[in-house]
Amino acid sequence: MPAFDEARTIDDLLKRVLLQPSVGQVVVIDDGSTDDTLLIAQATSNDPRLTIKRQPANLGKGAAIRVALETIMTPIVMIQDADMQYDPVDYAVGSTVTARGSLPATGPGRCRPTRAVSR
Repeated sequence: MPAFDEARTIDDLLKRVLLQPSVGQVVVIDDGSTDDTLLIAQATSNDPRLTIKRQPANLGKGAAIRVALETIMTPIVMIQDADMQYDPVDYAVGSTVTARGSLPATGPGRCRPTRAVSR
């Protein structure tokens, strides 16, 4: 979950994401936020599925995603923007599609296996 200056949404979003039964791991990459995004994310949950990392500066969404992909241990990845662009309730749809063998791009409902990512 790339996050830059998302103090307004990160708490609610993390709680909603962690409620989803299909979520095995959440990696938040604070991309050099200048607000309290990092502190709020750290205070949101002591859930063992949650990992939080911080970029030293705003390096962009692509860089944040690359760091997250190096950290992910689960076989399927869904990229969730911290601005709540996607509804975590839709994860079930993506999980069903993936279980049936169709692997579209990225994001909820558009999943891909982590093994297909070149490093």
